[in-house]
Amino acid sequence: NEILERVPDLYKVYADPRVRGALVSLMGPDFTMNAHRHCHYTKPGDRGGHWHQDGVNQRHHQIQCVLGMYYPQDVTEEMGPTMVLPGTQYHNTPSTQMGSYMNFKAQVPLTVKAGTVAVTHYDIWHAWMPNRSSQNRRMLKFLFNRASPPTAPTWNVSSDYRFNPAPFSLPIDAQSEAYKHRILWRSVWDWLHGETVEPGSTKW
Repeated sequence: NEILERVPDLYKVYADPRVRGALVSLMGPDFTMNAHRHCHYTKPGDRGGHWHQDGVNQRHHQIQCVLGMYYPQDVTEEMGPTMVLPGTQYHNTPSTQMGSYMNFKAQVPLTVKAGTVAVTHYDIWHAWMPNRSSQNRRMLKFLFNRASPPTAPTWNVSSDYRFNPAPFSLPIDAQSEAYKHRILWRSVWDWLHGETVEPGSTKW
């Protein structure tokens, strides 16, 4: 948790206009950096870790907290990248039930260039793969919290844009989940625009 005090240059990473712009777009201009942070460090030969969601099982569909994962070195497939599974922030699955899961068709390896900051929903399923290289791999995890509910979009809004996500569903969805997720996406979209979202709404 004291890494910022020991390496103050890390402040420059999150002060970068592109990184800060992404965080403002998702979290609003008054977002805060959480006091907790963690360095994920894998050595050559490390076996990796199972799928999990961070925190306790109190999930939310709105964007209240995000992970900012900073990679200070290039990450290749052989180095055991972080793996994320898009769309799983809408699932509440105890990590003990995820321990036996292996590979998913839709999983995305974060094979990135040095200096990359990957921003994800706090609740997204993620894992780290085995390090089959001869290099160490590091990822510094920072957390950011929303300070106030949105009253309007905090990104460059196109006046002619219409909510029409493509694809219609996620690769992990069955037909029922595709319908439910479309409703969830719409409620989050409306909420980010500062609109009132009625409980139980089926707007899509």
